[in-house]
Amino acid sequence: MLLMLVAAITSSVLHMGVRYVSPRIPVFEVVFLRTLFSIIAGAPIVFRPGHMAWRSNAPLLQITRGLIGTMSMTTWYYSLATLPLGDAVTLSLTT
Repeated sequence: MLLMLVAAITSSVLHMGVRYVSPRIPVFEVVFLRTLFSIIAGAPIVFRPGHMAWRSNAPLLQITRGLIGTMSMTTWYYSLATLPLGDAVTLSLTT
């Protein structure tokens, strides 16, 4: 339960940050920076020496999943930047 609470709080803070910086920074740059920091934070876990669990037997599916995730994040951040706050919260609660 504690991890779910932390995830909800950090997700809300992230969305507030996107909304705050979106008038000054284009959405594509926000997505790039979020992805870059996620890769930097996760790299020590993923690329541990001798750890093979992250290898994929279907790299094309992994690439497709990454592209769909990137498109989804881009459209969500764009909607956070352009929609009124009440509409964005309503959309968030539908997921």
